[in-house]
Amino acid sequence: MPFIHAGSGVASLLLGLPTGGEIRYDAARVDALPVRERAALRHRHVGFVFQFYNLIPSLTALENVALVTEIARAPLAPAEALALVGLEERMHHFPAQLSGGEQQRVAIARAVAKGPHILLCDEPTGALDSRTSLEIMALLQELNRGGMTVVIVTHEQDIAHHCKRVIWFKDGRIQQDEQVASPIDAREMWAYRFADYKAVCEERFPAAQAANDAAFALADAQPAWTSDLTPDTDVVTGGDLVFVSHGGAVHALDQAAGGE
Repeated sequence: MPFIHAGSGVASLLLGLPTGGEIRYDAARVDALPVRERAALRHRHVGFVFQFYNLIPSLTALENVALVTEIARAPLAPAEALALVGLEERMHHFPAQLSGGEQQRVAIARAVAKGPHILLCDEPTGALDSRTSLEIMALLQELNRGGMTVVIVTHEQDIAHHCKRVIWFKDGRIQQDEQVASPIDAREMWAYRFADYKAVCEERFPAAQAANDAAFALADAQPAWTSDLTPDTDVVTGGDLVFVSHGGAVHALDQAAGGE
């Protein structure tokens, strides 16, 4: 799953014709194809996800996805595509009744419903908060694990940490092309940042769970780490994490990094 920095002529590179060199897809040289054949290739094999969703407001989520499946050769059923992105219970809602993250999920479902081999995402998290962005990145990573090539154009450098390949563009030219040995799993990052301490222990640090359960059972537990904490903040250490409770909301902190 490559990352490409936005604002650098990338859209022209992805959608237009090169001024030099070649564009190849499978065994076909795309830049040498007639206009109709290029359009047919995009129609059959390429899906698009846009920053601002581009959903039709008068249609439900199901109907927005169905617009694509009606003209595709071997599409997923619209309900199946929405279930793939976790919206099986929201498919009859209109865009105005959905959150930004849910609307982006509908847009992804619409793009993948026709079964593309390549998914081009133009700023897919640009209009979303950090929590929802991680949810969308987790979904895109899951599609990539299933064999789909996912290309992301974004201004957000932290998104690059979730990608296997990072291509830096500037003024229409490639500045750097690097492989990422260990891209961050967005699902794990979401759990680390937003799940409660129990879920973090169970999913990431099972060996520390018993120690933390016992520590939280102590009503008079003394703070083990107090930097920048208020008097009504409880702190308990266990394994590789520090668990900080602010009025019932528990945050997992990495002791080595010193932050969330």
